[in-house]
Amino acid sequence: MTFSTEINTPVCRPDSGEKFIFPPFLQEITFNKYSADDLRSLIGIKKLYLRGAAFVGQGIASGLKREGIDIEGYLDSSPRLKGKILHGKPVYNPAEILGGENAANDIFIIMTSGYWQDEFVEEFAQYGLKENIHYISVYDLVPIFPSIDISGVCNLRCIGCPRGNMREHPPVGFMKPDTYTLVIDKLLREIPFLGEVQLYTWGEPLLNKHIHEIIAINKERMVLSIISSNLSLPVDMEKFVKSAPDIVRVSCSGWKDNYEITHTGAKWELFYKNLNDLVEMKNKFQKDIEIELYFHRYIHNTEDFEKVKELAENLGVTFRPVLASLYPRENHVKIRLGREISSEAKKQLTLLTPFSIKLLDGSIKKSPDNRCFENRTFSINWNLNVRVCGVYYMPTVADNFLEKPLTELVQLVATSETCAMCEKADANFCGKILTAEVFDIKND
Repeated sequence: MTFSTEINTPVCRPDSGEKFIFPPFLQEITFNKYSADDLRSLIGIKKLYLRGAAFVGQGIASGLKREGIDIEGYLDSSPRLKGKILHGKPVYNPAEILGGENAANDIFIIMTSGYWQDEFVEEFAQYGLKENIHYISVYDLVPIFPSIDISGVCNLRCIGCPRGNMREHPPVGFMKPDTYTLVIDKLLREIPFLGEVQLYTWGEPLLNKHIHEIIAINKERMVLSIISSNLSLPVDMEKFVKSAPDIVRVSCSGWKDNYEITHTGAKWELFYKNLNDLVEMKNKFQKDIEIELYFHRYIHNTEDFEKVKELAENLGVTFRPVLASLYPRENHVKIRLGREISSEAKKQLTLLTPFSIKLLDGSIKKSPDNRCFENRTFSINWNLNVRVCGVYYMPTVADNFLEKPLTELVQLVATSETCAMCEKADANFCGKILTAEVFDIKND
């Protein structure tokens, strides 16, 4: 697979690993630790498995395949993934493969989850598996995970989102296919194993009339397209489904009237119709689209949990409950420093669960060895501005992604005033606690 090189943009693709000195509160990032040939030599004749079958794992599988490296399957213990076939590869229970009679000599593993790597290492140790001999990290192949905000606008003004609770906003506009091509090709030259891209951050991607072409550009390059939508807008659902995005995340924060409280400006009837249409069209055209229904848990929608869960089950989509929070990180920093936040942000706080409030106000302390991994969430705006990270709204570190190599951009993030202020405010808390796998989302 070759990519356009007509535009001479700076690219980081050194022959050996290139490592920066990062502040102690950030994740250390190393580019190009392994080439495709290096990885083949490391794997040898062993069967290759990916530990983690969520979107990161699926993306790595796609990136490996583009480089001519095939996997045997996924190892994942999540009930929602049990027995699934993802892009033609089975999901196994980890113990089934790790406990094999000659596993240490027969298998090689790539850990494809940043959240659970410590747990994976402990698991592997029980079976006598050693790092760099039997397994490596996803970060050895894909050190950052880009999001490209192809829409610089949203149709809603949700009070938990900067679109609804911030006074200052970035420029409005949409990324066009020719620009997107330059962006994705540069990313692939600099991160050869990259296999998935999120086409959103703070914008509604379905507002971009070129989204079908952008998804097609990704497919040509074997890059998975991940979309997140509020689905509370007019959509040509047949055309969208036929473009076949790989993962569609749909946000929901309640049932009927409760939904419209925090999905500010949305209409339940339109959302409900579009969700059903999305599933109907997926089934009609037999498209391999993974649909995830994210339920944002607030104190006012406890009674809606089971209703939305039942809706997801009836439609055959994945139910993903998460604790609601207050975004962007600018608000988090202001709260920690005792500064004023907007009236909309204050209203959002009154609706959050007690545990969510504790995360925001500092009642829950991060561990001394906590390293923020948001510097791995590399965010590119529709106009090519590079934001400091995925949870900030306004701060940028570069005007044009195409004009600087990734190594330089990542270092600009690490040395930014924004990162330093976030650390000073103790607001760079990173952990697993907002995920359904480790917390009782329903009963908090």
